Amino acid sequence: MARSKFLPILVIRTFSNCLHRHFSHTSPRTLLGILRLAQALARLRLSDTVVMEDVDEALRLIEVSKASLYDTDSHTGADVTMSSKIYRIIRTAAGKKNEVLMRDIRNRVLAKGFTEDALVKCVEEYAELDVWQISENGTKLTFIHADDDDEKDEDEDVEMAE
Repeated sequence: MARSKFLPILVIRTFSNCLHRHFSHTSPRTLLGILRLAQALARLRLSDTVVMEDVDEALRLIEVSKASLYDTDSHTGADVTMSSKIYRIIRTAAGKKNEVLMRDIRNRVLAKGFTEDALVKCVEEYAELDVWQISENGTKLTFIHADDDDEKDEDEDVEMAE
C-alpha cells in the first residue's frame, strides 16, 4: 500500500486522540492496530491512501469492540443505533416466546418515542438478516432460531476434521 505523505501527521494525531479518548490503555500495539485497521478500510475502498475517515472508522470499530467486552444484561456499551434499540424492545416484548404480535411491537416502540418509519426500517433490516420473519398478513413477527443448523454444522466440522 502506498504511503501517504500525511500518514506521519495522521499517526501523531491519532495517537494524541487515543490518549484523550476514553480508551483505558493506549499502547504502541493499540496504535499499530488502529493503523492496520485504517489500512484495511482504505483497501476496502480500493484506495492506496489512508485518509482521516479511515482512521476515524478504525477508532470507532475499536471503541465498539471494547464496549462489547463489557456488555451485560443491562446493555451498557451496546450498539446504540436506532435499529438496535428497537430490536431490544422487540426482543424484550417476545420474552421467551418465538412470536410477537406486530400490534404489540408497534405500541411498545411508538410508546418509547420511535417513529413508524424507524420501526419499519428495523423490521425489514432484521428480516433481511434472517433474525425473524413476518407472517404473510403482517400481523406476527416470528424469531428464527438457528440451533438445528448449528448442530448440523458441528457434525460437518467433526467429519471434516477426521
